Amino acid sequence: MNTHYYDEILNFMVEYKVIDFGQAHVWDDSGVAAIDKIVLKLEESGKNIQLTGLNKPSSNLVNRLAIHS
Repeated sequence: MNTHYYDEILNFMVEYKVIDFGQAHVWDDSGVAAIDKIVLKLEESGKNIQLTGLNKPSSNLVNRLAIHS
């Protein structure tokens, strides 16, 4: 069994993360700060992060206040 192949797959899987907000609403700046804290921590450890499912008001708030890119 080639463990190198499985290591590469595992590395890819853990390098890319999707955070789904499909069932959530970000109400205020403290919610954006919590998202920033998580995203920045994961990016700091080399992860690529994608936020999905934000409703329009939440997306506008995150885009306006977030520190992360």
